[in-house]
Amino acid sequence: MRFTRLTLFAAALALTGFACQKKADTAAEETAIRAQDAAYNAAIAARNDSALAAIYADNGTMMPPNEKNVTGTSAIRAYWAMLWPMNASLSITPTTITVASSGDMATDVGAYTFSAGPMNDTGKYLVHWHKIGGAWKIVDDMWSSDNTPMPMAPMDSTAK
Repeated sequence: MRFTRLTLFAAALALTGFACQKKADTAAEETAIRAQDAAYNAAIAARNDSALAAIYADNGTMMPPNEKNVTGTSAIRAYWAMLWPMNASLSITPTTITVASSGDMATDVGAYTFSAGPMNDTGKYLVHWHKIGGAWKIVDDMWSSDNTPMPMAPMDSTAK
């Protein structure tokens, strides 16, 4: 009987501790993420691949369509640096940012416009953020085009 009372007391104490935890100010965290989105756009406009890579977590991953994943800040920086000779430009516009009540994770959904030489594209993106060392960092970055895919050349069924 004594074990049961002690167990119930410990459970009640634990639940009280969870109930007393302070909830994050999700509105303030959303504002901080929007500031990171603005920094992202500014780094692209400045063609600063190092500033772009710094917005990602050390093990962050970009998932470009029709390409392999790009993981880690060095690889992400190199990916952006590869685009500058093509006179690439990009602008992201967040539409929905949802911050977890814990205040340490968020999703960012929005639209983008991209151009590089004769290519113009519009689409949507999904970014997964983590708060790391007090700063919001991109952990996963994925996007896809709204444009119709280019048609594939017909295959020759008689070819051997």
